[in-house]
Amino acid sequence: MTFEELIRKITTGLIDPLVGLMIAAAGIVFLWGVVEFIAKADNEAARAKGKQHIVWGLVGLTIMFTVWGLVRILYDFICSGGTTCAPL
Repeated sequence: MTFEELIRKITTGLIDPLVGLMIAAAGIVFLWGVVEFIAKADNEAARAKGKQHIVWGLVGLTIMFTVWGLVRILYDFICSGGTTCAPL
């Protein structure tokens, strides 16, 4: 097994599913915050909790999309320069 094959297996078998799961979780937290913010508009404490969920959901989405992008950049860097890597 070559180094490029190992990197591809790690990326497609481990990192991609984990990042996808984390993106889904952050999206759910964000949407839960939106629902909580709208549904409990008359309760200031619940609205504050909804705002907090929205913010942390957006932070999580930003982090996960950044990780996903960095993995792609790293993969492109490793597989450039004449090596033959299969595309992700």
